[in-house]
Amino acid sequence: MRRRRPGLGWFLVVVAVCAIAACVVIGMMQKVHGAELQRGELDMMVRIVQAETTGEPVEGQRAVAFVMLNRLAAGTFGGTLTKVLLKPYQFTRPAPLDDISPSYLKAMLATVQAVLRVVPDDSRGATHFHLCSMKPWPDWARRLKPTVRISSHCFYR
Repeated sequence: MRRRRPGLGWFLVVVAVCAIAACVVIGMMQKVHGAELQRGELDMMVRIVQAETTGEPVEGQRAVAFVMLNRLAAGTFGGTLTKVLLKPYQFTRPAPLDDISPSYLKAMLATVQAVLRVVPDDSRGATHFHLCSMKPWPDWARRLKPTVRISSHCFYR
């Protein structure tokens, strides 16, 4: 019989409760950076954060969520969050995922923290990021100002 680590169950319950509470708050909030938060955009954002940041710490996950929000605020990447998220060649297209898995709940918590701005912007105003190990680096990385490196991602504005 396989034995579970003590405390993991409680951790998952706390994360789930926080995620549900945050969804209720976001449902009441209705606006993110002056733009309407449309039905399904939070889930799409969470799934993209999860796909882009597998194995990353929560700070890295939040930074990716902040990049999405910073792009929305900039107005040059699309007028809605959906347009920002679905702009070609920008973010990983996630497959449908199990929305009660620990990795989804971790991405949900990080994304909600960014959307609600309960923590400072981990990306430091970044509108772009890439894996630091990517060779060669994208052309835009030479033109933009580096803001921070978090785990395996480099961020720029």
